[in-house]
Amino acid sequence: MKNRISNLQQSLIDEKVKENIRISRKQCFVILSLVFSLAISVCVIVDIAVTNELTWSLYPLLSIAYVWLICTSLLAKKNSLIIWLFLISATLLPYLFLLEKLTPIDDWFNELALPIAIIGIASLWICSFVVKYLKRNKWFMIAAIVFILCVVVAILVNIVVFDYMGEEVRFLNTNFLYIPVSALLSVIFCITGFIKRKSGNA
Repeated sequence: MKNRISNLQQSLIDEKVKENIRISRKQCFVILSLVFSLAISVCVIVDIAVTNELTWSLYPLLSIAYVWLICTSLLAKKNSLIIWLFLISATLLPYLFLLEKLTPIDDWFNELALPIAIIGIASLWICSFVVKYLKRNKWFMIAAIVFILCVVVAILVNIVVFDYMGEEVRFLNTNFLYIPVSALLSVIFCITGFIKRKSGNA
C-alpha cells in the first residue's frame, strides 16, 4: 500500500515538473519573440525616419529573424538538438546567400561563406555524434571536440580565408599558436581519459 502511495506521489511530482517545463518553454518563446520583435521595430523605425525607406535595416532584419528561428528551435519538446542541427543545415546557406544579395560586395558567398559554412555544419554534426557515443567518458568526448573545433576546423577555415584573400597559407605564425596548444590539450584530455577508464572513474 505504501509503495502504491509513493509511486502515485512520484507520478504527480513528475507530471508537475513536466507541466512547469512546458510553461517555461512557452514563456521563453514569448519573451524571445517580444525581444526580437522590439529589435526589428526599432531598426525599421529608425531606418524609415532617417532615409524614408528600408535600406541598412534589411541586414539586421534578416539576421534577427534568422537568430530568432534558430533560438526558438531549441525550445522543442523532444530532440531539440537534432532539430536545431537540421534547421542550421537547411537554412544557413540560404541565409548567407540572401545576405550576400543585400550587401554591396559580391562573390563572397561562393568563395568564402559557402566552404566555411559547409565546414561548420559538418563539424557540428560530427560533434553531436561524438557527444552521443563518447558521453560515457567525458575526457575522450572533450578531447575529440577540442581537436575537431580548435584544430581541424581552424586549419580548414584558415586555408579557405587565405585562399579567398589570395595569400599563401602560413601557419608558422604566433597568431596560430592556439592550434598546436589545442592539439596538445586534446592529447592531455585523451591521456586523462585512459587513466580514468583504467581506474574505473571515467
